[in-house]
Amino acid sequence: MRRTSVWQGVLLTAAALAIPSLASAQGFDYAPPDPVLPLPLFNTQPGLGGLYASGDFVFFHQTNPLRQQEIGMRGFIDTDGSVTGKPPGTFVGSAENVLDVNQVRGPSTYEPGFRVELGWKFEDNSTFAVNFLYIALARYNAAATAAPKNAQAGDGGADTFLTAFVYNFPNDYSGPPIKTGTNAFGLPIGNPFALYGIWNGASIMTEEFVQRAEGVDATYRVPVYETETYRFSGIVGPRYFWIWERFRWRTTSLEFDGTSNPTDVALFENITSNELYGAFIGCENEWYVGHGFALYLNFDAAALLDHVKEKDDYQLGTKDAGPENKRAVLDYTFVPELEAKAGIAWYLAEGIQLRLDYNGMVFFNTIASPRPVSFNYGGLDPGWEHVTRLFDGITAGISLTF
Repeated sequence: MRRTSVWQGVLLTAAALAIPSLASAQGFDYAPPDPVLPLPLFNTQPGLGGLYASGDFVFFHQTNPLRQQEIGMRGFIDTDGSVTGKPPGTFVGSAENVLDVNQVRGPSTYEPGFRVELGWKFEDNSTFAVNFLYIALARYNAAATAAPKNAQAGDGGADTFLTAFVYNFPNDYSGPPIKTGTNAFGLPIGNPFALYGIWNGASIMTEEFVQRAEGVDATYRVPVYETETYRFSGIVGPRYFWIWERFRWRTTSLEFDGTSNPTDVALFENITSNELYGAFIGCENEWYVGHGFALYLNFDAAALLDHVKEKDDYQLGTKDAGPENKRAVLDYTFVPELEAKAGIAWYLAEGIQLRLDYNGMVFFNTIASPRPVSFNYGGLDPGWEHVTRLFDGITAGISLTF
């Protein structure tokens, strides 16, 4: 009897030691979540790591770098004096500024976009993830036509014309020969090409400014310090960010009868492309406040090389046909960047996290063309400047752990 009791004690002790080891070996670190959702989310072995993904809706505002620059005014230049009988080169009209770069500065808008991330959590609780950010086009437009305010056409209808002082252009940009109409005898008012140039005595001028941005990060995240209610992690990785801008100015000159040809249209474009390559380092802070909610505050700083493409050109409305003058320049500059994010997270269920935060990114020393128009057709020189850009807005998203 005593021998049987001894063996029973040995067996019970061995079983007590083996069962926890077996459970751990099988990965039963946590009980199944409550409630159990009909989705392939979470598992009972979180210590082994695994795949996770997130998606965010973003609503961002970005800096518009444009400044005041007068483009078109009301009136025309009597090139040879045959229209007015005054000295050649006389300007006729009120010279009211009706088209200005300042008109496509805004008011600036918040544009929608998205961010998607795919990552992997390792057994040591570190993670590696790649995310892609896209911000939709921000578009601004303005126009001036032959219809002046309150129908105040000016002396002889001079204010029904629009003029910009473009010079040094070839004859292909001379525009329609007769813009001023005919007299009582059906004869043209002034000599042919008295209003020489598409931009002299034009009928319609439009301008458009477009911005877009996107970026890619690869982030390695490692936990540094953690308690029951606080977690501090370090982050590091490569970064790519692209800021693209285009200013376009279109001018149409009409014959006196309202007709025009593609060769009576002139286009000017100024494109600036900042492609930023580099690396970032930062930290993430998270405070658990109870009932499934947590607050977080993240910072990072980046050192980026800006590969800048600067391009401007004039061409006729017959795109890619006829004479075109183009200048394209490659430039390089160093761009420091700072980013901060503050928000709240709700752990809705095991494997599901909802987030809402405010995100801001500042890029120093990027390149822009605040006054984008060069009026010298033959010697394009609009000028580019160093500017600081701010991207800020709201992000709302969801993370899923599989």
